[in-house]
Amino acid sequence: MTETAFLRFTNPDTEHDLIVPVEVTCNTDDETLKRNIRKNSEARGNWLTTSPAHDRPAILCGSGPSLIDTLPEIRALRDAGGAIFALNNAANVLFYHGIMPDYQVVVDARPKTVAIVGPAKQHLFASQVDPSLFDAVPDAILWQLSIEDTWDAMSQHLPPYDGDYALIGGTASAGNVATCLAYAMGFRALHCFGYDSSFRGAQSHAAEQPINADEALTRLRWNGRDYVISLTMKSQADTFMRHAIALQDGGATISVYGDGYLPDLWKWNKDTPVAERESAKYREMWSIPQYRVYSPGEDHLEAIERELDLSQGATILDLGCGTGRLTARLAERYQATGVDFAPNCRDPEAEHVPFIEANLWDLPADLTADYGVCCDVMEHIPPEMVDAVLSNIAKACRKSVFFRIEFTPDSMGALIGTPLHLSVHPEDWWSDALIRHFPSVRVIGNGVFVASH
Repeated sequence: MTETAFLRFTNPDTEHDLIVPVEVTCNTDDETLKRNIRKNSEARGNWLTTSPAHDRPAILCGSGPSLIDTLPEIRALRDAGGAIFALNNAANVLFYHGIMPDYQVVVDARPKTVAIVGPAKQHLFASQVDPSLFDAVPDAILWQLSIEDTWDAMSQHLPPYDGDYALIGGTASAGNVATCLAYAMGFRALHCFGYDSSFRGAQSHAAEQPINADEALTRLRWNGRDYVISLTMKSQADTFMRHAIALQDGGATISVYGDGYLPDLWKWNKDTPVAERESAKYREMWSIPQYRVYSPGEDHLEAIERELDLSQGATILDLGCGTGRLTARLAERYQATGVDFAPNCRDPEAEHVPFIEANLWDLPADLTADYGVCCDVMEHIPPEMVDAVLSNIAKACRKSVFFRIEFTPDSMGALIGTPLHLSVHPEDWWSDALIRHFPSVRVIGNGVFVASH
């Protein structure tokens, strides 16, 4: 299993930052993981299954240095009926401070992880952990963490099993996995503590944690603050936002406490007004040359002309035009105007084409055209703004709109530490959303829809 972390290096003598993709691999090889999964699963006949949603809060405690700062909040949530999930060595840290965890969660498959098994009312061990952990805690509950992309692929590593069980997603860290695990157990109010994903001075964890002492470190500057992080910390923070969005779409509420790179990233995304946040995000993305390499709309020019049945001179809005390369191609035969809220999005060769700097959920009331094109844009829209965007597009475009929508998470957002695809849904979801705003919707396939009046 691998995740890609992007590291940015600034040289004042160069025009652009150097951005280096780093593959962060699992600390245990695949064969060992599969062997552990089968051996542990065969030895235990009662795997964790899903539970109905309930109101009890989950108090998820990582081992970041700020965990100690937040002990009063942890105690208050516990006293209000919350269940404490201690991740890895956080179980020992909390117990030292007089707090008994309800659960200790361990995912790490290395044999030396047995040294951090600590006090808890119940232990939740992933089936991939070294069998010595189950020897140490015979009554631990086994749960299945997916190491594959599909249920069928994962099932190839499991012994025959007649009962129901939960297959837990999540990547990059015990913290990210634990949010998914708690959700599967019915918890919907998720409170995250010690999810720092960065050092505090020379301190990487709330207590000394030798099993992580050999991790590679780097420096990161984000939003005016400098952080020292390991590559796994960077990967955790980059993927946390993606998991959080999915969990929130499923009805969860997430609160992040403490101090560090991940909490700062979370608070900025939460507290900054959506228009300001999204505009700043894309101004930064368009400052990165790698983001300009591919312009999705260009690949669909022929389909756009065919499906919209365009005639020469037709007026067209390229909604979320990005580089403007599609707008420029359309402008060769039609009256095309690009619309985007990032002033630096267009390539130099597209700057001669008419352009309106505007937010799609706040379009000028007098902006109209015969047709619209919206390629690989809707998945970027914040969930709470999707209907407003579709309503505005339907009002602005008198005849038809060509939509191309991606159904999967993005990878480019890791360049700046936050996801770009905020509304990831399947084809039928988008079809239903479009029909709320257009009388007619044709589903072409491969993410292409034509919505008409």
